[in-house]
Amino acid sequence: MSLTARDGRAPLTDVDVARVSRAYRVHGFALVELRAIAPADVEAARSSWGKRLDIGRTRPGLLLRFVREGASA
Repeated sequence: MSLTARDGRAPLTDVDVARVSRAYRVHGFALVELRAIAPADVEAARSSWGKRLDIGRTRPGLLLRFVREGASA
């Protein structure tokens, strides 16, 4: 996830992350990883959009990884 003032929003806050996490939990998913995204993450995801936005290099981003509750992380 990457949001900046340019998107019409301020960067994500802890409150925003908690809100997203609660929304996913309602549907049976648990947040198992939360950290700043690195360029290697964008490469591993093979995200051409992430590459164009330069997420992890010049544009900040967060990696949120969810797993279905009861599944192994």
